[in-house]
Amino acid sequence: MRKILTIALALTLCSGAAMADRVGIFADAAGTNCASNPGVFSIMTLYIVHETDGGRLAKFKVNDQFGLAPTGTSVGAGFLSIGTFATGIEIAYPTCQVGSIVIGTLGYFHQAEVMDCSRKVEIVAHPGSQVEGEVIVVDCAQPFGNIEVAVGGRAWGGTDALACGDCYPPTVATKESTWGGIKALYR
Repeated sequence: MRKILTIALALTLCSGAAMADRVGIFADAAGTNCASNPGVFSIMTLYIVHETDGGRLAKFKVNDQFGLAPTGTSVGAGFLSIGTFATGIEIAYPTCQVGSIVIGTLGYFHQAEVMDCSRKVEIVAHPGSQVEGEVIVVDCAQPFGNIEVAVGGRAWGGTDALACGDCYPPTVATKESTWGGIKALYR
């Protein structure tokens, strides 16, 4: 019984740490609004924000389903980057960063396209992620940093963008199982 409680506690602590950092896409640099409603024939800027209690690097890819004409991308001043947002990028920070840090921008030209909830831009796993299928960050808690899993966010476009969904997907850590599998844990 003590062994099961120890494992449960370890898993709880690990999952809590893994959900600490988030990398999202927002319509504002403060990282508060993921719904973008650009005017007709306008330039739209989206901000990639790393929300952290201490981070040195983010590794992710931008999955672009906006369908708008891109006008350019940029990485935060003083940051070192390898790759591109479209194919996968690693962005290293010069020092330990705390808070909501703008690490890059995406620019789009909006003509008169109809925007609906199918039009979105998402932060997804880098193809070469050390943790398969996950957005990763390096924290500053240790002298050499720890690789942690981060939650990837999304931005929506259009007049009804606020009704499209949350900026981040729900973060409920679950594992699909059967009742027989659960009972087997306690035999």
